[in-house]
Amino acid sequence: MAPIDNYYQIHTTRFKYLLAKIDSLNIPSSAKILDVGCYPPYIFNQLSEKYSVFGISSPLEPFDHSQVKILNLESDPVNFPKNNFDLIIFSEIIEHLSNPVLVLKKLVPLLKKNGYFIITTPNVFRWQNLISLIVGQNIYFPLFQLEQPINFRHQREYSLAEITSLCRSLHLQAVSNNYFIAYPPNRSKNKSDKLALKFVKYLNYLFSLLFSVRSDSLFLLFRK
Repeated sequence: MAPIDNYYQIHTTRFKYLLAKIDSLNIPSSAKILDVGCYPPYIFNQLSEKYSVFGISSPLEPFDHSQVKILNLESDPVNFPKNNFDLIIFSEIIEHLSNPVLVLKKLVPLLKKNGYFIITTPNVFRWQNLISLIVGQNIYFPLFQLEQPINFRHQREYSLAEITSLCRSLHLQAVSNNYFIAYPPNRSKNKSDKLALKFVKYLNYLFSLLFSVRSDSLFLLFRK
């Protein structure tokens, strides 16, 4: 994982995009929000300025806060009241899970009737993955990561259609979805990047602008 002091720099576009999408929902200031995987707490802190925000943090990335539960989503019970939240944020989580159906079955009952459920996750059909396959590289985590905790690697990446189908099977109604660029080429200030690598990054960015279905990320909005 990226060091914490570099994390915001890498993910700032995604954070701003997600906050703008939440703002467009026009949910009342009295709303209760659950931020699943709330560490580092950028989204949590921003939303807490306006809403009552609760969180779930992993034992591997604990966030010490009175309204945050530290637990393993796949093995521990999620002890929040049912029908409690107006919005659940599930951003960059599903790709790290070995059993996302089990986790979603724990979370969906926590949502109020007509409450919103937001998912963002990498797009398995993004340009980077297609290029990797063409040149004979595996698109999943390298072998050395087998010795690392599951939370720190992608177990599986998804298509927009797969996540939509999964959530509909759990009685969530699709409201909107789209592809977006969460990681533009200028997000990193890594001076060690060679000119050829920078060229490839910007070329990939251009193709993603032209063909949005090959963008790096997915945004999906559901309602209970």
